[in-house]
Amino acid sequence: MVMPLASTLSLFTLSSSLLTAVSAEGNWISNWSGAERIITNSFDHDPLDARSVKRGSGKITLGNGIAKFNGSPRLYISKEAGVDGWENVEITAYGKYVDQGAEPFKSYSGLTLVTRSNHDNYGDSPCDAFGYYARIYQESGECAFQKEYAHSTTAGTVYTKTKRVDCFAGGLPLGQWVGMKFKVTTQPGTSNVLLELYVDENDDGNWLLKHSVTDTPGYWFSTSSTTVPSECPQNDGDTVVRPGNVSFLRTDGVDETTEVHWRDASIINSLSGDGTTTLSPTKTPTTAPVKFTVSPTTSPIATTDGPTSLPTKTPTAAPVKFTVNPTTSPTTKPTDSPVALTNAPTDHPTTPLTTSPITAPTTRAPTDAPVLFVCGSIGSKGTCNDNALCTWEGSPNDGSCVESGGGGGGSCAASGESCANASCCIGTCPGGNPKTRFCP
Repeated sequence: MVMPLASTLSLFTLSSSLLTAVSAEGNWISNWSGAERIITNSFDHDPLDARSVKRGSGKITLGNGIAKFNGSPRLYISKEAGVDGWENVEITAYGKYVDQGAEPFKSYSGLTLVTRSNHDNYGDSPCDAFGYYARIYQESGECAFQKEYAHSTTAGTVYTKTKRVDCFAGGLPLGQWVGMKFKVTTQPGTSNVLLELYVDENDDGNWLLKHSVTDTPGYWFSTSSTTVPSECPQNDGDTVVRPGNVSFLRTDGVDETTEVHWRDASIINSLSGDGTTTLSPTKTPTTAPVKFTVSPTTSPIATTDGPTSLPTKTPTAAPVKFTVNPTTSPTTKPTDSPVALTNAPTDHPTTPLTTSPITAPTTRAPTDAPVLFVCGSIGSKGTCNDNALCTWEGSPNDGSCVESGGGGGGSCAASGESCANASCCIGTCPGGNPKTRFCP
């Protein structure tokens, strides 16, 4: 039996710090309460939930709020009838290694979440296994992503190499609950897929972004020892952009002495692929745009990576009204409703402007000055989109694009001369000379 949707969404948002705009269609919440029931045969489903089907080897015991995995089972969660499938999703589950099991341990043993897959049909069509994996390795404690292209019972499985980062020094601790939250989102208007893995290390509700990768066409290929079968509709290097029939939880052990427990699992359809705001952990949602008035002025406006304080000089002409919406793009036009942030940096909160004097992002300039390019609005994970005027500072995950100092000349032009780049001119330098964007 699956919990009613109203209870589902309330439970999810209260138990997770990661707030997401969700669809009302097809969401799934684990209901492993009640008396224990043991599933040993592949293709058998939970007697209380027809969408939950056991695959793989070993057994799954459900009851008392826990799903106990022994061996190498998988618990497939099917899409709801009448719904396209699992596409832009957020899978959450808490896992705990109770026993590593017999040696030698499998190299890929760990807590694993999979989505955007038609893996339930790989026996008839190996190409249907196309999908994305998130895993925390038991022995190394690394967090990883991987893409599966095909799964054949005769020719083997075609994977990419894993993309890993350190998460738990010395490996996953035995007997400790660890939360995983795997988010998969197609970036609007593209075939790029953003993969994010958040981890609650201490079972205290503190979700931290541990790993993030954007899969783009031609970026992530199969390993050199395997090739994507020619009969597959997907080519090597393609991204997984179609919805999948199943998402699933997986563990891997040599035999049934390996024991892993799961609890509080959910699969939520996110609307972020359609442009609806998805909020990062602990961020307070902005529910309405902030309106303010920009007064025409000749005073210089500081061009920094942070917010710009607007001048308070008395206007000499009719003021121009703007509506500022939460956005990271410098060219977004003001609207009457909030602009969706599908890929907002997770380390920068989106905060409405409430103080006086009013402070706002430098997304618009007064009408008597040009609109400036802002480096901080571009780039992702260590790159600045090859823009010569911007350089990346900081780590790939926590840094940002900043002005490199190019263009505009770097100093005030001589009296009577124009700026080297007209789009960089704004305000004046001491003495009345024109001021360039990169004037000290």
